[in-house]
Amino acid sequence: MLAMLANAVNAAASAAAPAAKANAGTSAATPPASLPPVPLALDLQRDGIAAARTGMPLVLFFSLPDCRYCHTVRHSYLAPMQHSPYVVREIEVGGSLAVTGLDGAATTHAALARRFGVQFAPTVLFLGPAGAELAPPLKGGDTAGMYGAYLDARLATARHAISATLRPERKAP
Repeated sequence: MLAMLANAVNAAASAAAPAAKANAGTSAATPPASLPPVPLALDLQRDGIAAARTGMPLVLFFSLPDCRYCHTVRHSYLAPMQHSPYVVREIEVGGSLAVTGLDGAATTHAALARRFGVQFAPTVLFLGPAGAELAPPLKGGDTAGMYGAYLDARLATARHAISATLRPERKAP
C-alpha cells in the first residue's frame, strides 16, 4: 500500500518536473512541498487510542537532528502516510520535549527512546494499543531502494497482529 502511494507521488512529481524522472523505478517518493513533516509525539496515550479506533498500529519514528537518513525516511515514506488511516508520530532520540506516554505518565522523547531500547536512528516501531511491538523494528535508512517494501511488510505484519487479537475465539465443535 505504501509503495503504491510512494509510486503515485513519484508519478505526480515526474509529470510536474521532468528532472524528477531520476527517481523513477525506486520506491522512494518525493512528497509535494505542501506536505507537512511528521508530527512530533506529544500525547502518545491519545495517539494510541486514535490508532486503536482505526484498527491500525501506532507508528513511532525515532530520529536524530541532521540525520540525512532520517530526513529521507521522514519526507519520502512517513509524511505521505498522513493521508492514510495510520497514526505516525516522530520522537527525537535525545530530545527533552515533554510527552505523555502510552500509560498516561509524563515523560520525554529521550526517555521513550530508552524505554523502547532505541539506540539507532532512524528506527520505526509498530505498536499496538497497549504499547506492545507488533512487528520487528525497522532500523536504518533507504540505502538499497527497498525501504518502501520493508515498511509495507512491517505494516502488514502489525495489521495482521491487530486483526488476530480482534477476531473472536472459535470453539471446537
